[in-house]
Amino acid sequence: MAVVPSLVAAYAGSAPAAGAMAVAVSLVIFVPQAARIWSLRRDAVALSSVSAATYTFMVYNAAIWAIYGALLGEFWVAAPGLLNFPLAVFVLWMVTRTRRVPVVEWAPLALIPLTLAAVPVAGSGGIGAAAAVSSVVLFIPQARLIARLRHNVQALRSVSVPTYALMVTDAINWAIYAWLLREFWVAASGLVTLPLAVVVLVTVWRTRRRYAAPAAAHTSAGG
Repeated sequence: MAVVPSLVAAYAGSAPAAGAMAVAVSLVIFVPQAARIWSLRRDAVALSSVSAATYTFMVYNAAIWAIYGALLGEFWVAAPGLLNFPLAVFVLWMVTRTRRVPVVEWAPLALIPLTLAAVPVAGSGGIGAAAAVSSVVLFIPQARLIARLRHNVQALRSVSVPTYALMVTDAINWAIYAWLLREFWVAASGLVTLPLAVVVLVTVWRTRRRYAAPAAAHTSAGG
């Protein structure tokens, strides 16, 4: 239902209204996931399904979309990073408290100064392409980790279903906004994040349905 206002804005040809709706979803998209991780902060098994690589990419992603939004003069393009950046840092802090994160998973942070240095040469088009690419690869490590742990219902307890449902809505909203702006890069990431979010939702649903029910039955029988 969160896509309805964006569809109305598209019909009216109002890019600012569509952008505001897209940002409204993007601003809250990771809040349920962060809250879920906080509630399980002492559970190392549950947090084993959180990909540190995805959240270091998220820090970079927030920074580069802020740069791209500034180059376009479009506040709504950059706004989600204002919340996603601190949420990503918070999740990384939670994860590093429960396990050692390999150095390679911190590598995306080194791309921030490189991107800033490339602005005079690449211009808004190049930075937009880089922002879209970062959004495309952002959730791949997380999706792969969830797929690898698909038989471990305890590990997948840290996955927030509302966050991935919001990701589907988010991709549709940004596609509408991009169409109104005639800026392909604003929506390009949704071509990957939307199907990835659907795959994660289906994987988590099947895992919880398949393994949680027998465990509950075993617990009842033992009691």
